[in-house]
Amino acid sequence: MKFFKKNKNITFLIAFILFIAIFVSGLTPVLGQDSTYQISVAKGTSTLIVTDYNEDDWEDEIEDESDPDDFFDGDSDTQGARNKLTIRGISEFKWDSFDVLTLLFDVFGHLPSYAIPIILQNYTEDDIEELYPDEYKVWEILASKWDFESEGFDEEPDESEFLIPVFKNPKYFKEILEVYNTWAVSLNSTLIALGIDPYPILDGDDLIWMLIQKDMLIIASPFNAYLEDIVDKLDCEDVEAQGDSLIIERKGEKKYTVEISFNNEGVRSDIKIINSEDKVVYEISKDYAELLVLIIIFTGIGCVSAGIAYVVYKRRNRYK
Repeated sequence: MKFFKKNKNITFLIAFILFIAIFVSGLTPVLGQDSTYQISVAKGTSTLIVTDYNEDDWEDEIEDESDPDDFFDGDSDTQGARNKLTIRGISEFKWDSFDVLTLLFDVFGHLPSYAIPIILQNYTEDDIEELYPDEYKVWEILASKWDFESEGFDEEPDESEFLIPVFKNPKYFKEILEVYNTWAVSLNSTLIALGIDPYPILDGDDLIWMLIQKDMLIIASPFNAYLEDIVDKLDCEDVEAQGDSLIIERKGEKKYTVEISFNNEGVRSDIKIINSEDKVVYEISKDYAELLVLIIIFTGIGCVSAGIAYVVYKRRNRYK
């Protein structure tokens, strides 16, 4: 009996060990994932239009010495102006810190042309990757971008190779902000010595506002959770996630609010700038003009097809 009891205990122990091994092996991929977020954006074109701009209220309450085109781009200070973003491809990549600094923060675009060779003598791409070795998993969006135009779009986009990273894990927003600020601090004394304006030091609120202005914030789904995660990781004080929107409190001539909404693909679809009295001073909305034209065209085709079918039907009945 002792022999069978001993064997039974050994069998139970082996079964328990196997169960733990299977459980852990099944759990490991989940623990190893960057996040549970998914990309929702698809190839296609979205067009935005300036639907409202109260110039007097803007000067009195938003920015007296700047216009909407200082906030956004092109002719965004003209009501009726449109911009266009055509998404041409979506790929999975790993961005390094050099990609982040040059493509997202455009650190060399901040510099006059004569200063770039001086900086690159001490900070080559290899140097930057050695100083900041982290990598960030992204869905990389390849797009063509047309700035706001009041008189129709040019045939060629303003930016034909416009890259937008959608970070797979919102924790990366905090990490890239730290990389940028470290870079800025390390370079600013040199820039000042060269008579160049130093890099601004950014906080989480600044980063989100910068990405909105640059058209470089596309979000993953579920959208509300992703936005809340970004705001939380960046320790934002003046940015709040509400549903599929971001609410940003800002200070100009007076306090005002910016509401940014995202569509069902995670692409920015609406921007409202609202004054302290809840009046919309400026608004950019999705442009449905092209969709309306397509609806009219297809409706016309449908009517013509129905008419032809009816005539054919009547003629066939006539000869029966």
